[in-house]
Amino acid sequence: MIRRDGQRLLLDGPVTLATHVALRDAATPLMTDAALEIDWQGVDAVDSSALSLILHWRRAAVAAGRSITLHNLPSGVTALAELYGVSEFVDG
Repeated sequence: MIRRDGQRLLLDGPVTLATHVALRDAATPLMTDAALEIDWQGVDAVDSSALSLILHWRRAAVAAGRSITLHNLPSGVTALAELYGVSEFVDG
């Protein structure tokens, strides 16, 4: 589901309403670096809860004085971000 490789968190499998809370909770203790990368390459399904997760991670990073960079976002996530008008929070 999520694992750490250096400063990069690697997501695997679906990021959907069914997995949202588990991913959020699993990522929290892994987000300790000042600059963290989250790689979505292994994600095979998304819904709008993926945006919620990204926004949660961004808020937590800002509150802790950290930065997050997103890599390999599925096209569905970027399309949803455009639809909801939150692209600036989702882009890299």
